[in-house]
Amino acid sequence: MINAIIIDDEPKSVQLLKNMLRICCPNVSVIADTSIPEEAYRLVNNHHPDLLFLDIDMPGTNGLDLAASFPDHMFALIYVTAYDHYAMKAIRTNAVDYLLKPVNEKELVIAVMKAEKRIEENKILNAQSSIKNLPAVSTITKIALPLSDGLTLVDIDKIIRCQSDGSYTVFHLSDGNTIMVSYNIGEYEKQLNQFRFFRIHHSHLINLRNVVKYKKGRGGTVIMSDGAELDVSARKKDEFLERLSGS
Repeated sequence: MINAIIIDDEPKSVQLLKNMLRICCPNVSVIADTSIPEEAYRLVNNHHPDLLFLDIDMPGTNGLDLAASFPDHMFALIYVTAYDHYAMKAIRTNAVDYLLKPVNEKELVIAVMKAEKRIEENKILNAQSSIKNLPAVSTITKIALPLSDGLTLVDIDKIIRCQSDGSYTVFHLSDGNTIMVSYNIGEYEKQLNQFRFFRIHHSHLINLRNVVKYKKGRGGTVIMSDGAELDVSARKKDEFLERLSGS
């Protein structure tokens, strides 16, 4: 069963969507809903939904901004709105779908199917996050990266660096290949920290074993084994140098 929350400032729209889900998507259980956007943050943090249906154009709160307030969220997100001009911005927030009102039943079913796939991917990521609770010497050597057609397993020691691209993350590998995944870099910082990875900048998470050279500066720069030269944030400099000396 998929646990869902609906956020929409129009009570009639909330009720209509609940009715449609009950008929068309019996695998979705609406565990909470509100027509008051300001309540959304409390509901999401209290209930930890698998799926969030979110309106965009709401008084006082824009749904896109609301979604951005959950940067490391692990729920699937479906926008439900009366306006189509938000589509591109919505895609950049890593939403699984974008439904226009009045909602079409077939499109709703397809959107929920996409969400179900994303939820399964999230469960795998969440399981991988739990590695931080394992003993210091871990037998884990691979990380599962979600792709559009499934998952790919990558050797952790073959990851040179991870680069943020909005709500996406690009993995740069030692064989020269790159893999883009639809999760933000903060998620992988949590997973890879124990494997001697360090986030030197808001856009860069690096494998310390692949640092070739460090150049002095306010924050300085590092040259990686793939030739990339990356800035080190000034506020991260001291911690980075300490971690690097122990790598």
